[in-house]
Amino acid sequence: MTQTAKRLPVEETELAQMTIRDMTEIEPRTLDLLGPLGIDLCCGGAHPLGEALDLHGIDRATVMPQLLALARAE
Repeated sequence: MTQTAKRLPVEETELAQMTIRDMTEIEPRTLDLLGPLGIDLCCGGAHPLGEALDLHGIDRATVMPQLLALARAE
């Protein structure tokens, strides 16, 4: 039996609900985009992406398109 590779969601709402930990396990390059913004795996990466962006005062409109492009390119 073959195991299906997990992929990042390609819808913004679903991606915003994913935890940082789950995102980085599926696609480590997400940290390349989030790290410079101050979003990393502190607290074990347990925060959902949308919550982390809000807590850091980061406009979703600037970050989500980049992450969605990464998800769609997988």
